[in-house]
Amino acid sequence: MPKPRIFGGNARIKSHALTYEGPATLYTLAKGVYIYTGSRWVKWEIERNWEQGMVEHYKCEGKLGELSVLVQKNPKASFDALATGEEI
Repeated sequence: MPKPRIFGGNARIKSHALTYEGPATLYTLAKGVYIYTGSRWVKWEIERNWEQGMVEHYKCEGKLGELSVLVQKNPKASFDALATGEEI
């Protein structure tokens, strides 16, 4: 199971259901990936999760389409995350 991680950063979401640009929190949990914008949660189901070297990959599907998340581990025990999708 993927380890839960929480990342802070910025998100830009533009869809028919939601338009948002600003600070956001990305959560990677065992059964889903979430983005929280401060007033709204957006969820994607994890279709596939795997590790390749220092990068953990998540392939997800949700109401806003597909989402691809890359979590890059760094030797200093910190992590960087990038989430991209059709409307993210």
